[in-house]
Amino acid sequence: MYNRRFTPEIISALAENEIFVFGSSLKGAHGGGAARIARKCFGAVWGQGVGLQGQSYAIPTMQGGVATIRPYVDEFIAFATRNLELQFLVTKIGCGIAGFREEEIAPLFDAALDVENIILPLSFVKIIVAARSERIVKDKIRGSLMAGAAGDALGYEVEFLSRRAILARYGERGITRFALHHGKALISDDTQMTLFTANGLINSCYLHVEPQNAVTQAYIEWYHTQGGKTNGINNCWIGEIKALHSLRAPGNTCMSALGAISRGAEPCNNSKGCGGVMRVAPVGLFAASQLVACGRSWRDGDVFTLGAECAKITHKHPLGWLPAGLLAHIIYEIVERSLYKEIDRMEFEHIVGTAVHYLIVFSDSEDRFQLQTMIFRALELARQDISDVEAIRELGEGWTGDEALAIAIYCASRHFASVEDAIIASVNHDGDSDSTGSICGNIMGAIYGYEHIKNRNLFCPEGCNLEATLELSDITLALADDLATGCVISEYDPIDTPEKHQWYERYSCARPAGIGGR
Repeated sequence: MYNRRFTPEIISALAENEIFVFGSSLKGAHGGGAARIARKCFGAVWGQGVGLQGQSYAIPTMQGGVATIRPYVDEFIAFATRNLELQFLVTKIGCGIAGFREEEIAPLFDAALDVENIILPLSFVKIIVAARSERIVKDKIRGSLMAGAAGDALGYEVEFLSRRAILARYGERGITRFALHHGKALISDDTQMTLFTANGLINSCYLHVEPQNAVTQAYIEWYHTQGGKTNGINNCWIGEIKALHSLRAPGNTCMSALGAISRGAEPCNNSKGCGGVMRVAPVGLFAASQLVACGRSWRDGDVFTLGAECAKITHKHPLGWLPAGLLAHIIYEIVERSLYKEIDRMEFEHIVGTAVHYLIVFSDSEDRFQLQTMIFRALELARQDISDVEAIRELGEGWTGDEALAIAIYCASRHFASVEDAIIASVNHDGDSDSTGSICGNIMGAIYGYEHIKNRNLFCPEGCNLEATLELSDITLALADDLATGCVISEYDPIDTPEKHQWYERYSCARPAGIGGR
């Protein structure tokens, strides 16, 4: 990260070890702009268009487009790296006489951000950091959704098996590779609902409606894909994907609650099942993406509250929706903090502790103390010399929201250094393996990002890759990227780019709650 001074707007003198970096012509005609200052004050040589000269360094900028400048910038960065005793003050090269915009030139210096003796203009640093932030958030969102789907698919195969039966079928480590069906690792209702959560959140941006309302409509549409009746609601583009209509053991609470809502009734249950928490990772990802894409600053408790409210749509017991608020906040904090620091195990445990603080502050339910105890016990067990089997057995089987989240947090903390080991531990137990695997995957994917996961081809048989093997990976990645970029269309602007056309095709079908389908 860039943690040093910026290049002054006006440089009239240099310290003995400082070098003035300016834009030049290849012929070295240092007659105007910063080049003139370099020649008059800092030893630039007429006729020398590249490299070190006196207390200045020339980077050619007037020989063509931006692509022709990049090799000279790369050469400069390499030179600075070899000469750490010097301090290089980079001016806004190419942004004067050469006529380029700062947004075009600044990204060329991305690698310079990590070189301690290169000083950059403040405007360059802002542009580079913004671009890096976008890349980081996109990678984390992709990682969280894809690792969540991978954990779901790994666990779905053994969801209703005891640990004894899992070991008998797959060996002493349990299931460690996808079981393929016609070449695909199948996702369950956990990932289906996660994808509809993401679609609903994106719809809320386009429609300018409360996220919870848009997510409710998305869930009703998911209910429709499972054979229910929804009064013609058709707001989510993923609702037309036939593979998402497959019945993958949908939860009874979700189905009965959404059936009631679709009939205009209020759901009536006291369920603390894990069907609320297993689907809300997109809430934390959505909040983090908005922080970068549109500068929205989420107030204390907002992410926690939205995650809890999205679970409360179907699950009315506090232990059904409080864990969802916790998970959403944890995911948000992981991604947000990744913008300026590496998330290690200590930082992860700090994030979890912070989330528990929000649990106590923003909820008045007595059940919050039971959940608090569960989460802290999970972290404590992760530090003890105890087997995964014993630890998870103490935490439960994952059928309820508090147990599922506690198991996922235990596995993430205990096996923090390995995405694979964390998810494998989270599915090889007696309980709700796909949900605990999904939640653990959401957490670990947010920590490590998609590039790390993609290169490892999680749980794939030899010779296979994750994108080709995991069911609906293309849809998962498409929604991840749309979450990352935010809404790029509006009713006031023309649809004049391929990106805008793609958004229009996907999201123009969305309509406010209460309006019928198209």
